[in-house]
Amino acid sequence: ARVCGTSRVWMKSCLLERTLKNDEAEYELLQEALSLFKSAPKLWMMLAQFYAHHKDYEKAHETYKKAVRNCPHSVPLWLSFADSEERQGTLSKSRSTLEVARLRIPKSPALWLAAIKLEAKKNKIEGEKLLAKALQDCPEAGVLWAYAIETASAPKQKSKAYDALKKCSEDAHVFLAVAKGFWSDRRTEKARNWFERAVNANPDLATHGTYVLQISTNNIPLPEKQKELGKTS
Repeated sequence: ARVCGTSRVWMKSCLLERTLKNDEAEYELLQEALSLFKSAPKLWMMLAQFYAHHKDYEKAHETYKKAVRNCPHSVPLWLSFADSEERQGTLSKSRSTLEVARLRIPKSPALWLAAIKLEAKKNKIEGEKLLAKALQDCPEAGVLWAYAIETASAPKQKSKAYDALKKCSEDAHVFLAVAKGFWSDRRTEKARNWFERAVNANPDLATHGTYVLQISTNNIPLPEKQKELGKTS
């Protein structure tokens, strides 16, 4: 099937070998697959992850460099590259990678958000400045507004939510951020309503089932329990 298959078919074969822990077979398949599908970002990511798993970080880095040359417009690939550099403790390289990525792929909320989170880990104020720039560049990006709401101080969350809803009146991520705010304040009914709006706007957000389950059963945990419930940012 692989002989005339798509990159997806090859990727599934590689994943199977990875699951079976057949390292040599996985490596050979990845090399062969990439000789056929150089513009398949997921295959490049898998090869880089293979090297990283075997602690060959230099080869992982070189693989990512080749990958972004072949797939310069893949947001997930750039994010994976930057994350790999951050994991190696090279925050400056990770920051630089995200800057290059934003030049290659302008107005990408996901790339902006990754850069903001990276900056905020080191300097909260610089992270806030970068968030302001991001919102100027992508004024209708719900994921950025959601982050702005969730990271704002308690007194400013309401105004942030108001601004977000003016810009993104139908965005599920904004709805979810508003719901989390009500949840933290233990305002059960309002939290439930906003969670329902979020899932109706984007059914994929049902992955936040922990929230929905807790809301629907009227068993909302205290804010300090959120991490135990698998809270995602």
